[in-house]
Amino acid sequence: MQPVRKFFHSVCSFNYTWSHLKFCSTNSVQWNSVKVRLSSTAADIATEDSPKKTRKKRKVKSAENDAIPENIIEYFKSKHQSAQLEGFPSDYLIKKQQTPDHLYIVDESVAKTVAGIVCKNSQDDSPIVEINPGLGILTQELLKVSKQKIHLYEVDNEFNGFLEELVKKNRRRLSLRNADLVFLYKLAYQDKLDNGNRVESLLNDKLPKRNWKEAPNARIVGAVGSQNFFRHLVYSVIYQSSLLSYGRSEMFLIVPPPIFIQLTCTKDAGYMTYRYLAVLFQIFFQYELLEKVPRLAFLPWQQKHRNQKYKKLFEVRSCDADYLYLVKVTPRQETYDLCAPDDMEALWFFVKQSMISRTKRIIPSLEKWVPYCGLRLISQKVRAKEFCDEGKPRAKLPSFVQPCRPISCQDYPSNINIFTQFGDLTPSEMLSLFHQFRNWPEYKHSPFLPLMEKSLLKMFTQEDKTTDADTSSSEKPDKNDDKDQSVALQTSTHGKNA
Repeated sequence: MQPVRKFFHSVCSFNYTWSHLKFCSTNSVQWNSVKVRLSSTAADIATEDSPKKTRKKRKVKSAENDAIPENIIEYFKSKHQSAQLEGFPSDYLIKKQQTPDHLYIVDESVAKTVAGIVCKNSQDDSPIVEINPGLGILTQELLKVSKQKIHLYEVDNEFNGFLEELVKKNRRRLSLRNADLVFLYKLAYQDKLDNGNRVESLLNDKLPKRNWKEAPNARIVGAVGSQNFFRHLVYSVIYQSSLLSYGRSEMFLIVPPPIFIQLTCTKDAGYMTYRYLAVLFQIFFQYELLEKVPRLAFLPWQQKHRNQKYKKLFEVRSCDADYLYLVKVTPRQETYDLCAPDDMEALWFFVKQSMISRTKRIIPSLEKWVPYCGLRLISQKVRAKEFCDEGKPRAKLPSFVQPCRPISCQDYPSNINIFTQFGDLTPSEMLSLFHQFRNWPEYKHSPFLPLMEKSLLKMFTQEDKTTDADTSSSEKPDKNDDKDQSVALQTSTHGKNA
């Protein structure tokens, strides 16, 4: 009954105030008081009628929550490897909603398969670098099938006891460092803040320096679940810095399928997947899918993706959810012949601006920088080139992924017209279009170069402001498009300091 009485009282008060509106209109103070009184009564009625929201109690950690889940115990019992779970902290035994950045191999049979593929046809003395060895399961298999030195980089101190015992038994071939190579860009960012040499001191004693066109200087092995690692590799090629400043390294990486698909996809994968990072990665690197390994052989496990709004994005994220991909990634030997080091920054800016919106049309966009250049693109006669794949993949490629193909500076897009979009171009065609744009006589005086310098200057000033306000941003970067800029800044600054 009380809400009804209040409502009746509010109606009466409204009638009373309405009869006195003509007097209130002459005095703004009285009219404001009437509005406040009407809004307060309506708010009181709304709050009393609506049910009260109760907060959910937070889950309190207990000994039962720290226990190993039964499904994990049953799986490794079937593999006769349940004793190895005792060496993992409890945090690695909980399923993650998102893709974990660090993955640890647990299954000995899978480790044996990976070690056999990595050490196959390895005749030189180049060292092996293992990322996050964990309990050293893969390390022991590498010791059996290889003769090279193995450098271990482990970020979690919980595994130091197991790894130090392993190093003592094999002192001539093993070395251990407490560092995180997956988040190497964070160390580069800290070097930017204080002009330090953390990256150089971390890699200087382990990786021999070689010329870019010489044989690979090392083999990097490990499971990586962070896309920032590959983004950092792309910027390392652009600025000749960080890991790739020592030369080309062969990387045998175990990655989740969505990351590999996003880096090697075609235009058929859709706007959310085929972006500028995929174009630059395919220009700079050779890649090959070597093997599909069971996802359950790695900790921590991950929950299955739910159905999402975008169908193609869901197809990418749910593709081969029961497996991880063992891939081989090597920088192209002809990278700096395809694009000179001085033009790398311009290539990055050209591709990124072009792929901000894949529906951007090529001719109207380029004519903003070089007027009337569309006639040159339409009138040129281009022969369609047929590229052969660089080799048959050992494992069946997923949908939306194309095998690694040669990259050329003369693979101009054919039949270009006013409606041709940037999203229709392959990475080789994008590189050829950039070279054509770069060689035009109007390039040096076009608005493209001032726009690029302004964009880079804006990136540096924004990053300096954020670091002055809070220096802890280097430890927790944002999870949006600014992440690309932060990784670029960290890599570029390290390259300039080096």
